Amino acid sequence: MSKVFLIDVQALICVMFWEGLASSLIIFTSKDHVKFFRGEQLIEKAITFRLIRSLGYFLLLYRGIFPDLVSSTLANVLLLLAFYLDAHVLLQTMKLSSEKLKRYGRLVFVMFSLLYVVADLFFEKANIRVVIASLGILMTFAPVVFQCMFGKKSRNLYRSFLWPYLLLIITTVPRAIVGITNKEYTLLETDVLQSMFYGFLLLKAFFCTLFLFVIFLSKSANEIEDLARDPLTGLNNRKSFNEQATEVFKRRQRTQGLFGVFFLDIDLFKNINDQWGHDKGDEILVAVADALQCSVDVKDICCRHGGDEFIICTTIDNVKIGEKIGKRLQEKIHNIDLVPGHRITSSIGFAYGVPKESECFADYITKADEAMYLSKRSGRDRLTVIRMEEIF
Repeated sequence: MSKVFLIDVQALICVMFWEGLASSLIIFTSKDHVKFFRGEQLIEKAITFRLIRSLGYFLLLYRGIFPDLVSSTLANVLLLLAFYLDAHVLLQTMKLSSEKLKRYGRLVFVMFSLLYVVADLFFEKANIRVVIASLGILMTFAPVVFQCMFGKKSRNLYRSFLWPYLLLIITTVPRAIVGITNKEYTLLETDVLQSMFYGFLLLKAFFCTLFLFVIFLSKSANEIEDLARDPLTGLNNRKSFNEQATEVFKRRQRTQGLFGVFFLDIDLFKNINDQWGHDKGDEILVAVADALQCSVDVKDICCRHGGDEFIICTTIDNVKIGEKIGKRLQEKIHNIDLVPGHRITSSIGFAYGVPKESECFADYITKADEAMYLSKRSGRDRLTVIRMEEIF
């Protein structure tokens, strides 16, 4: 059974060397397509620590060919530096980085680097190096993993990628104990414990890269969604609205169900801007957008068409439902109390019907716009309902 877990340590180190180069290349080739964290140089840091780690493993592999100062001392200091940067990038990716943890990480790196140099210079036994390396990894990752798994801002997505880090931390404890009790133990000793330790290091490296790309994809999707939103109100912008509403329109064409469009304009909005300022006008636009979303069904699509104009695409069973929605919109807007002594009102047009094959979504917007202007000409603060041409 032990043969399943017994893997040559040098072979594992060789794999980790190539993994570091390969993951660095993959991240580098995709960096121009990822905007997330670009300003914080996260991608550059992720590439840097992988290259440093690969260099450290490369020097370890040539132990006995290069001088000990290079193949042992420098190699392990480089690996400690890579682990410190790894922990820093992990925290930064999760937006959990803090000055306290940064200072702690720097202190651990400096302290264990000095300990390793002293051990190489004044102690002949290699087991001391195993102890220092194990404790260095434990002290570097333990607080970071604890923060990421159990901190207030931690998420289930984060936790699902952290278990290889946790396994690695757990393995460092018996590895350090064996290093203390067995004076002949070396960094390149091949046994089950060492195989597990380096295996978890490799697994951690893989999950670290995978997690980075999951976060990038998640944030990139959010960026794409943000592009489809009006930056002030958070409603769909015209392009996104037209795409979604056209799909709904075509679906109602096929099923021959009622389809409706509301066109809403805030009354005397220019006067509000002129008298109370554009900041107050923006507050009212946001409040109206909230009123729209509170008044319609979750499947309905809302849009800021431009300026103080809003459009809603809805599917209804009968015209009475559409009229109720329109009246509810007016009441919600009446309740907006942002301008002392001024009642916010709106003129609304509602065009509805069963879409014909010869019609398009734009026809409904045009009719709803005409209905809205009828409300304006009739004295404002009104709902005008227009039925599209009957189907014969």
